[in-house]
Amino acid sequence: MDTLMVWLFLSFTVERIVELILCLIPQLDAKRQIAGINVPGLLAFVVALVLSYGAQLDFFQMFGVSFQWPAIGPLLSAFFMVGGSGVIHDLIGWVNAAKENSRAFNGKM
Repeated sequence: MDTLMVWLFLSFTVERIVELILCLIPQLDAKRQIAGINVPGLLAFVVALVLSYGAQLDFFQMFGVSFQWPAIGPLLSAFFMVGGSGVIHDLIGWVNAAKENSRAFNGKM
């Protein structure tokens, strides 16, 4: 179960790193595509690959499945980490929206 927590933490880390890079390099905004490839999505996948291989996160080992090709596990971990970072981004957005709604509601009383 600890490995899943690391995976969730690294998903959050991918999200924050990509947001920081996009703030530092505004030309890579969220709508930017080069040759039909979504640049922020590709950037998130590359960051997730680096973190996944660096942390030796193996998708199959997380769930106790033996797999013959060891390079595929971290690749799948990175793939799902990018999806997890999207979920975390949405969750952060919902929390921020709830805070703003709460402030607006309390300000009207």
